[in-house]
Amino acid sequence: MIARDRPQGASEQHTGRMHGNRQGTLRRARGEGGEVRRLVDVVPDDASYEDIQYHIYVRQKVERGLEEVAQGKVASQEEVERWMAKWLEA
Repeated sequence: MIARDRPQGASEQHTGRMHGNRQGTLRRARGEGGEVRRLVDVVPDDASYEDIQYHIYVRQKVERGLEEVAQGKVASQEEVERWMAKWLEA
């Protein structure tokens, strides 16, 4: 199953905020600094700012996807296969 909450073809606009319910967002907001420090500690010493930004971006996307799954915002395998069939026809 995949997460879904945007219409097909809609682009995502980065707002700089985590998505999800308010309680979860507040809980994460307190821990984001610690998560960033942990991330900086584990990336190689020669990592660029761009590398670190990418890792933060990926982490945010994974967390958002997990939240969407928890909220039931998913598509079945059959639905995804129908979408792919339409996309491949174009």
